[in-house]
Amino acid sequence: LADQHYWAGGYERALELSRAAREQAVDPSSAEALLRGGGLEGLLLTAMGRYEEALSRFDAVIALGRELDRSVRVLLNYSTMAFRELYDLTEARRRSEESLTQQGRSASFHMPWMNALVDLIHTDVLAGEIGAAERGWQDLWEDVLSTPAWERWFLGGKMAALRAEIALQMEDPRAAAEWALKAIDMARGVRRVKYEAVARAILGRSWL
Repeated sequence: LADQHYWAGGYERALELSRAAREQAVDPSSAEALLRGGGLEGLLLTAMGRYEEALSRFDAVIALGRELDRSVRVLLNYSTMAFRELYDLTEARRRSEESLTQQGRSASFHMPWMNALVDLIHTDVLAGEIGAAERGWQDLWEDVLSTPAWERWFLGGKMAALRAEIALQMEDPRAAAEWALKAIDMARGVRRVKYEAVARAILGRSWL
């Protein structure tokens, strides 16, 4: 439930629920809720601009995951958002790459590795490495769209917004506007307020 409020932009309610998940995860079988709750809390604090708290929460929950001998690839993915927003792109890239080296990749659950690759594309865009971003995007786009699970809508809309930014810098305003409109439609279809706003900002820039 906290995830759904986060995706729809209800950060305060999502923060309450993520903390509740972490605080109630007290029995030995609750490690996943404990780690995910703490990781989502870090994401929400980042989204609210509370970066020092977010970094502290991420560090604590990643350390706990390692102590419990659990995979921390999802938590590493979560934490890269804060470093991208702070433009510590070296650390953001390092964490995404570490996530990709984590053992135990599932043959059917693609979100962790796909998300890490999308984050690396985003990092390339922020770093001005548009050629690398475009190559990474081309390698991943069809795989994301062909996935029957939630990766398709969760990552597809973000990738469409990234493609609009790539087009704005590599191609022409018309191509950027077309991708921005596609990203807006994808975001509105699943109420991803954040990426609707991102795509609308790119659309506005394409008209300047």
